[in-house]
Amino acid sequence: MAYTLYERKTRPAIHKCIDLPITVKTVGHYIVQEKNYDTGYIRADTNRIFWFVEGQGVMRSGNRVIPVKAGQVGFYEPFSEFYVEARNGSLEYYWCSMLGRLITPIAQSFGVDAGGLYDVEEMPIELINKVLLHLDDTSPAGLRQSSRRSYHLLSLIKRPTENNTNNELCNKAIALINAHWPDSNFSINTCAQELGIHRTSLNRHFQEHVGTSPGQYLIHLRLQEAVQRLKESSDSIASIAAAVGYADPHYFSRHFKKEVGCKPSEFRQQNIAVPWE
Repeated sequence: MAYTLYERKTRPAIHKCIDLPITVKTVGHYIVQEKNYDTGYIRADTNRIFWFVEGQGVMRSGNRVIPVKAGQVGFYEPFSEFYVEARNGSLEYYWCSMLGRLITPIAQSFGVDAGGLYDVEEMPIELINKVLLHLDDTSPAGLRQSSRRSYHLLSLIKRPTENNTNNELCNKAIALINAHWPDSNFSINTCAQELGIHRTSLNRHFQEHVGTSPGQYLIHLRLQEAVQRLKESSDSIASIAAAVGYADPHYFSRHFKKEVGCKPSEFRQQNIAVPWE
């Protein structure tokens, strides 16, 4: 067995929905023993936060191998593969997956970027346990309470004090992408030109800082919004494609199938939601 599973809980399927900017989908509490690991894939419609509460180890995401220790938090975007390994003993951590179209801008407003590792002054164990305890409540009031607690959890992540030139460059690139991703005319070439840097250099710095390429980050933002629209609206595939920055719906469908694993129409059929009356 790769890890000790203390508790893991997933919100029951919600066949009725309310429009919320952010909410918790799954919560887990693991202890990974040395020479063992926890690995998995972050769903297309969720972000994941890891709170490391005891011990030390490494967090692998994409091509990055990041040392982690107690008192740190990792924030990772949809479509990401992850690998957690203990070093010099065991590594205890909590994690939760969040969904909602405003996760990225809310996290950004707190200075939290996907792929980043951050220090926290105090682990919010009591708050995480409250989320875990009430995860079965799928009433409108329960979902709103989960949304408020999700926002609170993100607000507790501390902006890193270290800030070098490359980090500043990547933060500017992230801000540009977050502001312009719905525009089909916006591309990573446009972003590089705005920053006054060659695209190759931007790719290299972005990969080092965020753990993915700027092009992939842009695709993930667009597809995360597409996932929400497919679940919550009856808009046509073409109109959704246009709304999330794809002028060509066929190109959008190819990207969607590559990243999510099925066509947009198939995803919609699998995730039909009925609005609250």
